[in-house]
Amino acid sequence: LKKGLLATLKDKKFILLFVIAYFIPLYLVYLILFMKIIFMPIINDDGYLAMCSIVLTVAGMIGGPFWGVVADHKGFKATLLLVCIADLITKILGLQCT
Repeated sequence: LKKGLLATLKDKKFILLFVIAYFIPLYLVYLILFMKIIFMPIINDDGYLAMCSIVLTVAGMIGGPFWGVVADHKGFKATLLLVCIADLITKILGLQCT
């Protein structure tokens, strides 16, 4: 299963992983940089907005390694499905800060 560098760069799985790994941090950087501009009209309490930021940071610190371990045991497709289901449940139950 040894592939050369050029073959790896052309592989569809590598391209998908690269796009995911590239665009998710860009979205988060945009959200963090413009968080007060985006959310202050919705959430008028600066303290609550700061608390949401702290919860988001801690959840990211725990969630990244957690989903990495799950991906190691269950595989990429199953883990991505679990992440989507968990996201759907939090949106249905209204557990997100916004």
